Amino acid sequence: MGKAIFEIPILYGSQTGNAEAAAIELASLLPKELSSPTLRIISRATHLDDFLEHGAKWTPLFVIITSSYGVGQAPIGCHKFRELCDHILTQKSGEDDALLEGCNYAILGLGDSKFTTFFLNPTVIDSALSKAGAIRLGKLGKADASGTGENVQSKIIDEWCNAILLDLKFALKDKNSLVGKSVGMLGKDEEELANKSLNAMQQNTLSICSNLFEDWQVNEPKETDRRAFSVYMLLLPIVVGIVVTFLFGK
Repeated sequence: MGKAIFEIPILYGSQTGNAEAAAIELASLLPKELSSPTLRIISRATHLDDFLEHGAKWTPLFVIITSSYGVGQAPIGCHKFRELCDHILTQKSGEDDALLEGCNYAILGLGDSKFTTFFLNPTVIDSALSKAGAIRLGKLGKADASGTGENVQSKIIDEWCNAILLDLKFALKDKNSLVGKSVGMLGKDEEELANKSLNAMQQNTLSICSNLFEDWQVNEPKETDRRAFSVYMLLLPIVVGIVVTFLFGK
């Protein structure tokens, strides 16, 4: 029997690139640190808005790394996701409370404490996910660009990532959780129930988004698009080389 495959996406919003860099680094680390003889972990960094626009395919375990921008607003790649979170928080109790019930998440916030609202966006997202029924793993990370000494931002990011690895490992071993059921720890019937739950999360999220955003449509990348892009990237250096040779090789 082959390994079970389990995805832990790293979803991010980033204005200056620091949150994006942290997300990419963590995504490259998880497969090496969390895979086992029976379980293959896959992970990739994706904009929070792209996650929604590509189908809102929730997984039982996900990580968010995001900053704030301006007066506590969402950074690049996080605007729609923030609106979704604002919507969840403004709903009456009971309306969206079970939207993400059973999911686990971790969240790291970046910002600069020179601004009083520097941590507002991560806080709003954390509160919305909790209200929607998801359970946070570990602490809400706070990486301050104005931090000094032991609290310098890069050090806080590294410490949070190291700590969250342990929390993710424990979550993967929890046989009674949605995570455990999704990786087949409790058998085929439980895994099917977990998949039904995730499908319901996806459809309910897409329904909310279609009501929130004008001209909303899911733009899931097609396999042909991915292949075309790959071919383009392979041919680009060749084309550039030919042009350079033609212009300067005489």
